[in-house]
Amino acid sequence: MESRIPKPTTKTNALAVLDDNIPTKAAHQQQHASKVPSNKRKIKDAAQVDIGPAKSVKRSTSNVSFTPAAPSGQNNGAGNAAATADSGATWEDLCNDGWTHDALIEHKLQGFKKFDHKGKFDAALAHLRRMRVGYKHALEEEAVARADVQEANEKADHELAEKQKEYDELNGRLNDKAKDCATLKEEKAALQSNVVALEVDKAGLQENLAEMTGQRDDAKSEAAELSKDLARSNDDVAKFKEECGKLNEKVEQAQVYGQSLQESNAKLMKDNAESAAQVQNMLTEKAKLAEELGELKGSYTAVSMQLDNATNKTIPELEANKASLTAELSNANASNAELSSAKAMLTAEVAGLKTALDDSNDKARRLDGEVQNLSAAKAQLEGDLASACKTRDETSATLATVRTEHANTSAELAQTSAKLASTSAELAETTASLAATSENLSNRTEECATLTEKVGKLSSEVSETNAQLTQLTAQHETVCAEKEQVSTKLSASETECATLTEKVEKLSSEVSETNAQLTQLTAQHETVCAEKEQVSTKLSASETECATLTEKVEKLTGEVNDTTTKLTELSAQHDAVCSEKQEACTKLTATEAELNSTKSQMALVERERASLEERSRSLDAQLTAKGQECAELSSRAEIEHAEVERLRAATAEYERIAATSQTDASSLQARAMALAKSLSEAERRVAEGEMIRRRLHNTIMELKGNVRVFCRARPLSSDEMETDDAANEALQMTESSDELALMTAGAQSAMGRGAREERHLFTFDKVFSPSTNQSAIFTEISQLVQSALDGYNVCIFAYGQTGSGKTYTMVGGEGEEHQGIIPRSLAQIFQHAKKLEQEMGWSFDMQAQLLEVYNEEVRDLLGAKKETVAADFSMTANANAAGPSLSIKHDAQGNTTIGDAALVPVSDSAQVQKLLDRANARRTTASTSMNERSSRSHCIFRLIIKGKQMSDDGTMGDGREIKGVLNLVDLAGSERLAKTQAKGDRLKEAQHINKSLSALGDVISSIASKKAGSKKADAHVPYRNSKLTYLLQPCLSGDAKTLMFVNVSPSAASSHETLCSLRFASKVNQCETR
Repeated sequence: MESRIPKPTTKTNALAVLDDNIPTKAAHQQQHASKVPSNKRKIKDAAQVDIGPAKSVKRSTSNVSFTPAAPSGQNNGAGNAAATADSGATWEDLCNDGWTHDALIEHKLQGFKKFDHKGKFDAALAHLRRMRVGYKHALEEEAVARADVQEANEKADHELAEKQKEYDELNGRLNDKAKDCATLKEEKAALQSNVVALEVDKAGLQENLAEMTGQRDDAKSEAAELSKDLARSNDDVAKFKEECGKLNEKVEQAQVYGQSLQESNAKLMKDNAESAAQVQNMLTEKAKLAEELGELKGSYTAVSMQLDNATNKTIPELEANKASLTAELSNANASNAELSSAKAMLTAEVAGLKTALDDSNDKARRLDGEVQNLSAAKAQLEGDLASACKTRDETSATLATVRTEHANTSAELAQTSAKLASTSAELAETTASLAATSENLSNRTEECATLTEKVGKLSSEVSETNAQLTQLTAQHETVCAEKEQVSTKLSASETECATLTEKVEKLSSEVSETNAQLTQLTAQHETVCAEKEQVSTKLSASETECATLTEKVEKLTGEVNDTTTKLTELSAQHDAVCSEKQEACTKLTATEAELNSTKSQMALVERERASLEERSRSLDAQLTAKGQECAELSSRAEIEHAEVERLRAATAEYERIAATSQTDASSLQARAMALAKSLSEAERRVAEGEMIRRRLHNTIMELKGNVRVFCRARPLSSDEMETDDAANEALQMTESSDELALMTAGAQSAMGRGAREERHLFTFDKVFSPSTNQSAIFTEISQLVQSALDGYNVCIFAYGQTGSGKTYTMVGGEGEEHQGIIPRSLAQIFQHAKKLEQEMGWSFDMQAQLLEVYNEEVRDLLGAKKETVAADFSMTANANAAGPSLSIKHDAQGNTTIGDAALVPVSDSAQVQKLLDRANARRTTASTSMNERSSRSHCIFRLIIKGKQMSDDGTMGDGREIKGVLNLVDLAGSERLAKTQAKGDRLKEAQHINKSLSALGDVISSIASKKAGSKKADAHVPYRNSKLTYLLQPCLSGDAKTLMFVNVSPSAASSHETLCSLRFASKVNQCETR
C-alpha cells in the first residue's frame, strides 16, 4: 500500500522522521551554549558585584566585579564588605556593614549597566519560546505519525489474521486431500492384491495341471525302469549260468593242475592234498550253487505265474476303467473349455481393470507430486508466517517501548512547559518591576544630583526614600533569588531538553527501523499473497481432479467388485471341473502305470500289449484333438472379447451351473477316493517291486560271492621303461578276464646252470589289464556300491605293495576321467538316492567319516572332536595333523562307534571332495626308497547311510527303514624291510603296517577255515589282533559284502613283492563270510 509507512529494519525514533526542522543535539547544545549559558553567566556575574571603597570596576576573564568606594571612616571593613558581596550577601547585610544608601544605589546601577540584563534575558526568553513552539509542532507531528503507525499496524494485524485464517483453511484442505490420497492408495493396494490373488490362482491351476502331467510321465518312466530292472535281472541270471560253466571249467583245470603237481615234484604232496581239498570244496560249492540255482528258478517260475494270473485278471478291469476315465475326461475337457472361455473373458476384463488401475496410479502419483509441492509451499508459508509473527512481535514490543517513552516524554514536556509558563510569568513581573525600579532609580538619581545640596531639607524624603530603598532592596533580593531559581530551572530545562532531544533522536531511529521492517513485511506479505493465490489455484485444480479421480475410482471399484464376484464364482466352477479333471487324469495315470508295469513284466502278453498301445495312441490322438479344440475355443474367446456385456447377463446361468456342480461334488469325491485307493495300490505294487529287485540283487551278489577279489596291474613308469624290457614284463595277461600269470626267477639248479624262470598262475573274480581306465573298473563294482544303498555293509579296500597304484584306484587323480572309486561311488549313491526321494518318497540321511590307522592308533582325519569340523568343511586352526587315538566299539545291532570321530553330514559330491582334500592334507605320508610319497597309514572312508520311506502325508508309511555302511579303504603298502632299508620312524611304521596286514591275513584264514568246515572251525577269529581288522569286523562277517583290489606292479624288479600280494589275494579269494 502506498500510504503505508515503510517497515524499519531496526529500532528507531519516530520523531526524527516526522520533523526535519528540529535541530540536532549538537546544534541545540551549541545554540544553547551561545545564548542561554551566556545570559546565565552574566546574571551570575551581576549577582557577584563587589562593593569597594574606591568605587572602581574590575572585570576579570571569568566574571565582572564592581568595587565601589567605601564610605569614609570605614576603610578597615572594605575587604570584608567585598568578600561579603562576592559571597552573595543580601541588601540588609551590606547596609549593616556600613554601606550607605547612595553607595548601594550607585553599585546597583553600575551593575545593571554593565550586565545589560534586559536585552540578554529577552533573547533567552525568545529562544525558549521558539523551542517551545518547535516542541509543540514535533509533538503534533509525532502524534499524527503514531496514529498512522497504529492504523498501519492494525491493518497489518487484520491482514495477518485473515492470512492465518486462509492458511488454516488451506491446511485443512491439504489434510483432507492427504486423507483422500491415503484412501486412494489403500483402494489401489486392495485392487493390486486382488489382481495378484487372481494371478496366483491362475498360476496354481497351471502348476496343478503341469504336476498331473509330470506324475503321469513319472509313472510311465518308473514302469519302464522296472522293465529294465527285470531285464537286467534276467541278464544277471544268464551271466550267472555262464559263470557256473566257467566254474566247471576251473574245476577241471584245477584237477589237471593237481595231477601235474603230483607228477612234477613229490615234495609238493601236501600242497596237492590241499589242492584236492580245495577241489572238493569247489565241487561242494558247485552243488550248493546248483541247488540254489534250481530254487531260484522255481521261485522265478512261481513269480511269473503269479504275474500272469494278476495280469489276466487286471487287464479287463483296467480296460473298463480306462474307458470310463476316457469318457469322464471328455466331459471334463468340455467343461474346461467353457471355463477357459469364461476365464479368457475375465482375463480381458482384468487386463482392462489393470489398465484403468495403472491410469489411476499415474493420476495418484501426479496428485502425490502436487501434494508434495503444496506441502513444500505450506512449509515455506509456515516459515514465512513464523518469521512475520516474530517480526510483528518485535515491532509490537518496540512500539510499546516507544509509546511508553513517548508518554514519559510527553509528561516531562508538559511539566517543563508548565514550569516555563510559570517562569515566564514571573520573569515578566520581575521585568516590569525592574523596569519600574530602574525608572524610579533614574528619577531618584536625577533628584539626588539636583537635590544634593537640599539633603537636609529633604530628610523626610530621604527617610521615605530609605524606606523605598529598603523595599526595593527586598524586592531586588527577591528578584535575585527568583533569578537564581529561574537560572536553576533554566539549567534543568536545558538538561531536560537535551535528554528529550536524545530520546527524540532515538525514537526517530527506531521509527525508521520499524518503517523499514514494515516495508519488508509488506513485501513478504505480498509475496505470500501471490503464492497463496497460486496454491489456491493449484488446490482448486487438484480438488477438481481428485473429485474426478474419486468418481472414477468408485466406479472402477464397483466394477472390480462385480468382476471379482463373478471371477470367484467362475474360479469355483473352474476349480471343481479342474479337480474332476485332475482326479480323472490321476486315475488314468495310475491305470496306465499299472498297465505298463503289467506289460513290462509279462512277456507272454505281447499281442495284448500291442493292442493296448494302439488304444493308447488313439486316446492320445483324441486328447490332441481335444487340445486343438481347446485352442480353437480359446481363440474364439479372444475374438468374442467385445461381448463382455453378454457375459455379465449370463452370470445367472453360471450360478445355476455352479449349483449343479455342487450337487455333483459328492459323486466326484467318491470317485476321487476310489482313484486315490487305486493310486495307493499302485504305489504298493511299485514298492513291492523295489523290494523284489533288492532281494534279487542281493541274491545275485551272494551268488557272486560276499568276498570278491579284483586284480589290477598298473602300467610301467618312465623310470621302469628305461630299466626293464617291455617284452620281459613279469606280469602276463591271459585270454581269460579272470586269470593272471606272474613270471619269477627260480633258484639255480644243482648242475650250476642258470636260474629257471617259474610261471605262477592266479585266478580271481576279475583281472584288469594296465590299459583299463577308471570308468571300466567302476562299472564292475557299481552293483556292489548299490548294495550299500539297499541297507548292507559294503567294504572295498585296495591292497598291494607301495607304489602299485592303490591310492590312484581308490581316490584317483585330477580330472573327471581320472576319478577313483570313492568319488564315483559317492556320486552314484547321491544320484540314486535323489531319484528314490523324488519317485518313491524315500528320505536319506548320510554322514561321512575319514579315519587313518597309524602305528596301531585310530585317528580322525577331519578333527579331534566333532565340533572342530565347520559347516562349510573349512580347516580349523589345528587342521595340520590328525587327532588323538580313538577307541572302537561294536554293539549287538552291528553299529560301530569310533570315539569322538567327526560325523559330517553330506548331500553331494562337492562336499565329499572337500573332505577328501582335507584328509589327504592331513594323512601321514613319507618318502621311502620305493616311493617318493608313500602312505604310512591305512585310510578308511566310512559313509553311514540311513533311509526311511515316507508316505504322502509325511508319516513313516509302511515303516520301511534301511541302514547301510560303505567302507572304502586305502591300505598302506606292504614292503620288505631289507629292500626299503627303513630306519627310525620309517622302520617302526613299516613294522606296524606289516603287522596289521598279517593280522588281516590271519582273520581271512580263520574265516576260510570256518567256511571249509575244518577242525578249527570253532576257533575264535582274531579280529582284535589289529585295530584295522577290529575296525573292519562288520565288513568281514555276517551278510556284509567285501571287495578287495589287489594292485600289482608289472616291473620285474618288484616280482617278489607282486608274488606275495597275489598269494595274499588268492587266500582272500577263498574266504566266504557268514
